[in-house]
Amino acid sequence: MNELVSLSLLLQDAVMLFIVIDPVTLAVYLATKGAGGDGLVSREVIKVSVTAATAILLLFAVLGDFIMRYFSISVEDFMIALGAMLVTFSIMDFLGITPYGTAAYVKDYAVVPIATPLIAGPAAISTVIYVKYAHGLINSLASIAINMTLTYVVLRYSMGISKLLGRTWSTLIDKVVTLILIALGISLIRRGVLSLVEAVG
Repeated sequence: MNELVSLSLLLQDAVMLFIVIDPVTLAVYLATKGAGGDGLVSREVIKVSVTAATAILLLFAVLGDFIMRYFSISVEDFMIALGAMLVTFSIMDFLGITPYGTAAYVKDYAVVPIATPLIAGPAAISTVIYVKYAHGLINSLASIAINMTLTYVVLRYSMGISKLLGRTWSTLIDKVVTLILIALGISLIRRGVLSLVEAVG
């Protein structure tokens, strides 16, 4: 009976993290990059993105509470910082601005914004920390392992989706999704600021 309860809790935790990460929506976004022919989506980019996101989530699952206490960082601080990163990169993407050489840009793009904050964002970080305290470190680590495996598989499908999209459709979808990401970044900043104001008040 205890084993069934533990399995049920792990399933709940894994599903909760999957919903937060939402790799399906991210796969559609990456598909437009691959179809656009700009070299931003490849097996290597997806591998680097998922690996970096896994490292980030594992770090916060194990040491997140200590890091946040030591540096006096709150979840709201993360929301504001990652929101600012997302807005900056999304605006640059929308305007077609590439700040680095092509190879360097693609490599960095895999880490920011794909690995963080799109995969390992403030919601995902908060979730793994919550799971750790609510159901134990093992559940937190297992949820990360399950979701990063699923995320990798789903994102690999984005390469197949990209082949079905022509340049026109990929550009259109890319711009629409990028606008949504800008709005998401602003939303993270707004919620972080409001939460800090409420905490002070």
